[in-house]
Amino acid sequence: MANTMNTATLTVQHLLMLDDFPVHEVVGGATAVQSKVSSVVVGTSARNVAHHSAGSLVVFGRGSLALEDPLADLAIRLGRSSLVAGIVAERPAGQIPLATLKLADKFNVPLIVMDKVDPEALVAKLDLIVRTPEIVSARAVERLVQRLQASVSSSEALLGALGDAVDTPVALINAEGKVLDGNSATLAGAPLEDLASVCVRTRPVAGSLRCADGEDIFLQPALLGWDGPAELWFAARVTPAAMTRRRMIEQSMVIAALAFSARFSRNALVTEKNYRERGLLLTEILDQATAPRRSTIERAAALGWRLSGWHMGVHISISKSQRDHAAVAVVPELEQLLRQHSINSSLFEKPDGWVFWVSKELEPQSNDTLGLTNTVRRILLEAQRNNPRLKFNAGIGRPYLGTAGIQRSLIEARQACMLAQTSESPTAVEHVDAMNVTRLMTGWYNSEPVRETARQLLAPLYDADPTGELVRTLRCYLDHESSATTTSIVLNVHRNTVMQRLAKIRTALPLDLDRPDERLAAHLATRGTEVEWDKSLENE
Repeated sequence: MANTMNTATLTVQHLLMLDDFPVHEVVGGATAVQSKVSSVVVGTSARNVAHHSAGSLVVFGRGSLALEDPLADLAIRLGRSSLVAGIVAERPAGQIPLATLKLADKFNVPLIVMDKVDPEALVAKLDLIVRTPEIVSARAVERLVQRLQASVSSSEALLGALGDAVDTPVALINAEGKVLDGNSATLAGAPLEDLASVCVRTRPVAGSLRCADGEDIFLQPALLGWDGPAELWFAARVTPAAMTRRRMIEQSMVIAALAFSARFSRNALVTEKNYRERGLLLTEILDQATAPRRSTIERAAALGWRLSGWHMGVHISISKSQRDHAAVAVVPELEQLLRQHSINSSLFEKPDGWVFWVSKELEPQSNDTLGLTNTVRRILLEAQRNNPRLKFNAGIGRPYLGTAGIQRSLIEARQACMLAQTSESPTAVEHVDAMNVTRLMTGWYNSEPVRETARQLLAPLYDADPTGELVRTLRCYLDHESSATTTSIVLNVHRNTVMQRLAKIRTALPLDLDRPDERLAAHLATRGTEVEWDKSLENE
């Protein structure tokens, strides 16, 4: 992104947005407020408008031009001929003649009125700004800094301050070009391939892209770590007319990105501190599992943790590749998803992930265990869809009674999570009861007769697609209860792509996937085949 400023003149609209410009109203010629201003001058009479140079904003006092007087029409006509940028005058006591307003609209001469006009004072302020536009940029940046100092409580507030400062659509996007917050029209018509080439750089730097409509998109990385690519970017859509403020927009985006990074780091530290304190209390509870002290029980109760009753532990792991910042940042999102699914539990940090437990008055039955497993799977799928570069896995322990039961169930949950981590899927959830079944099935899959049967059954799919993509899609589809939507999320492809592949599979495969027995045979065959899973999912 260039660091030089385009020195083209400012527009009438720019001047009207300044704090130095008094309260006003554009009563005519509003469509021409983008006219460039080369100077701001005092108007002496309607006839003298003809002698002002093109681009002049002419400011009249009450004694020089009365808008209810027919001479106002003459000033507008002469202003059109001499190509002035606009006319500023004092508001009359009565109504401005409709013919005068229509004439300003017809000739595209902005007519700006104020209750009181001091021509000399206003010209002294504005003409300096017009001749030295760097002042406008400096003041805009100063106002942005003041707003950010006052409040950056959310990304929405920060983007609002940035958008007001640069007066152009802005958004917060991820490295894939998805708008996460802000104006969704910011990336309309953006060349996505070029966008990706900018956003996935190992050493991210600011850049710009040209859209098909001639508008530019400025990109500024929001660095959340010391190295590696930037996961988040600020984007601003800039019209050719706004290029006069290019340097100001660039500076504002840098400041906004720094404010965002500072806010993120501060929140991450607070969040990590809270999670570490929770983790210390959890460690204390588990160390005293058989007989917790009263103070420990009181502290847990104050946080709303339930230690009595039956408990099922859950252990969640997040891929280490981005764990330094992205994984920690996603924990509040996971807690919110838990609440959305009626699980009011806190997450506790462990060296190899995060844990929580679900408590019930009565001993959970098999349908409770299955329900928790499915709910956790849905939560992780949604989290992975929102964070495609991360891999989520979880393990669930059996239900046990009392504080000691929390400890026992969490140990089993960790073991089940380790099994889930061996899955090729970017989101896998395993219950500890499935571990023995998994060992049994693994031995069955390794049987050569089974492998040969699987190869014969799936041969039509290999013939139609030697890459194995159809087999991988079928396995994922059957692994996730024949849900095309879930399959698209796991494979990171559009749902229509999954539907197209399934149509090819149903045509080629000599089985009816709507029949339970034949669907089971196909599922077992995909498990017994030697096709390689798409490792790209693990490396994202």
